[in-house]
Amino acid sequence: MPPPFRDAILAGVMALSLSACATQQPAVTPNHPVDANGNIRDLVALDQLLLIDPNNAEAWAQRGLRHHQQGDFDSAIADASRAIALNANQADAYAVRALALYMKDQGVAAQGDAEHAIALDAKSTDAYALLGQIYLERGLPDRAVQNFDAALRLDPAFVEALDGRGSVHQQQGKHEAALADFDAVLRLDPNDFSAHQGRGVSLYFLGRYESAIKDYNLALTAQPDNIFLLKDRADSFYMSKQYGLALDDLNHADKIEPHDLRILSVRGALFRTLKQYDHALSDIQEALRLAPNTHSLVGELAAIYEETADFDQSLTNYDRAIQIDPDNIDDRNGRGRVRLHKSDFDGAISDFDRVLEKDPRIISSLINRGTAYHFKGDNKSAVEDYTRAIEKGGQTDPSIYRLRAKAYGALRDRAHADEDYSSTIEMADKALANDPDNTSILNDRGMAYWAKAAYAQAAQDLGKAIADGMRN
Repeated sequence: MPPPFRDAILAGVMALSLSACATQQPAVTPNHPVDANGNIRDLVALDQLLLIDPNNAEAWAQRGLRHHQQGDFDSAIADASRAIALNANQADAYAVRALALYMKDQGVAAQGDAEHAIALDAKSTDAYALLGQIYLERGLPDRAVQNFDAALRLDPAFVEALDGRGSVHQQQGKHEAALADFDAVLRLDPNDFSAHQGRGVSLYFLGRYESAIKDYNLALTAQPDNIFLLKDRADSFYMSKQYGLALDDLNHADKIEPHDLRILSVRGALFRTLKQYDHALSDIQEALRLAPNTHSLVGELAAIYEETADFDQSLTNYDRAIQIDPDNIDDRNGRGRVRLHKSDFDGAISDFDRVLEKDPRIISSLINRGTAYHFKGDNKSAVEDYTRAIEKGGQTDPSIYRLRAKAYGALRDRAHADEDYSSTIEMADKALANDPDNTSILNDRGMAYWAKAAYAQAAQDLGKAIADGMRN
């Protein structure tokens, strides 16, 4: 989520109360209309006043604020500096200059002025909020929260401080706390698109994708071409398996900002999910041209080649991904599968060993290592891995029983093999009651029937599996 605070400053939402600690008030006349804080509203009137009284520090500070609100940050800095030169204790002038310096990406100078403003006036809410945003961007969340809290103690309805603190909570992974802050913003301003976007991000990380989409929809009504919102909503559509809508958002964002790394990365993964491999390769390869050593992209490319049975290219890219991140178990798992396909059983076992050292609960690695042991001729180790896979959550998976039955058969343990083929059929019956066209399960049951010499049932299941597979 982009920092909301900068947009708020640029829009002139933050209104400094320049009368709060003034030591020298500009003269107020009928020609100098004032706002609720006693500040002269009209820039022309301030110009006229300064012609008459060029040493009026408060008027220079007010004019700096007006320039800031109009987006003329250079003039705001010049005016605030003039005010400070006339009165070094003019806290509001430091606050105005801090805000303008921040907008000019001069964060260090802005921080110094904001701290000076607070030293002169402990009630400078804007200075506290600005410091919170600076610390947020510097990756110092605890200090950011301290300053946003200070601003909110002075003004509990300070929208930008609530928005900023919500962003800090997101950085810290405290998404429920972030939602509370964004909800508070929306109670004050139901049309705050930044708060809706913030809610969407936190809801996404909490796995509440449909709710996230609703907030993104509201934010996009205000900014339909905001690519950050489009990309965020696409992520939620993707996770909720609304792939067509996710693709629509990504294509829309791509037209606004072509060659965006995140768009290409997410769309490439989406095309892979949809098995549109040519499009997936095109997007991921273009993304890699933009960021050649990005681990996730190299791993994604390896997975695409694996799924298209280009095992040489897949192995090359898994090797490259593992060089970038040797501890990534997804890449180790993928390379193990490819090595298994290429009959490199020792290499496959080595990769699955590394995966299972990191996380012994990964059932697929136990199954694949068991299969590598089986093809290598070590059926005792194969049985051990298949048994562990069943114990760790694969009790209802017919394929594991069939694989273990084959390993028992190779060990000439006919009793256990026959028992596992019966379990294969039993588990397949239960699974097919809910998914009668599952070709993989039909194949498992058919092979189990064949092993038990029930050839008619075997032919029926295998024939249906082949027919369904051809239709798909």
